[in-house]
Amino acid sequence: MNSLVFKIKQLDNGTSANIKVYTMSISRTEILSFFNINSNQSQKELSSLKVKSISPKKINNYVSRVIDIAKKSTSSENKEKYGILKNHVSFVCNSEINRNLSDKAESIKDSKLIKLKKEIIENKTKEALHIETLMCSAPLQNYLTAMLDRDSKFKRLSKSERNETLKYAYDLLDKRIDDKIKSKNLKVTTIANAKELISIICNEEFNDTTKESKQTHKRPSVDLSGLNIDISMDDFSSDVMQGIDDIIERNRKM
Repeated sequence: MNSLVFKIKQLDNGTSANIKVYTMSISRTEILSFFNINSNQSQKELSSLKVKSISPKKINNYVSRVIDIAKKSTSSENKEKYGILKNHVSFVCNSEINRNLSDKAESIKDSKLIKLKKEIIENKTKEALHIETLMCSAPLQNYLTAMLDRDSKFKRLSKSERNETLKYAYDLLDKRIDDKIKSKNLKVTTIANAKELISIICNEEFNDTTKESKQTHKRPSVDLSGLNIDISMDDFSSDVMQGIDDIIERNRKM
């Protein structure tokens, strides 16, 4: 009996885990590309603020005050500093899932399918990122908005300028939160990594749906009863499992 070992780089802290899959006799070893997301590549540069009537420096000062508030907040479980950041990441995850589903809904005119996929994607996201609940509110973002609303120059902005400024402020807040998560080595997934993971999960879910709709005949399922599968991590890309299935299927035909 042969075994294939794949090293998977996780999103949260850069650590890796091995997936060992024991298969029936394989005459030829094939290498799968491992699922690897480089968190450095995930960090996109913050777009410049196009609204000239309010300075980026002032917004940065507001964001710094929000981060100070976050430092004073503690987790209800272990009184850890920056406990509220996990709630903010959870809120961003919820918003990102809804944004992805809205994009898909424009081309997929099936509300029942979207609702079904939403539940699946939410569950996969919570499991992968160890989040119990996807938050529907963002206290830190609301606090930042409240400070901007009290700014005299912000009050005079047009609707489009206001939206542009808020987007810049929210993006800056997310970036500063990610910086804090990494510098303090907090046990929270960065927002950049969470967004990229959600994008992958959404694409996989809807790609599978597209493939199924194009099939004219049902693909015979692979019998895994004769396999002893030992997986050493909780969550990994379905692309990896599909690749393993392909190897097993090709081996059967030899």
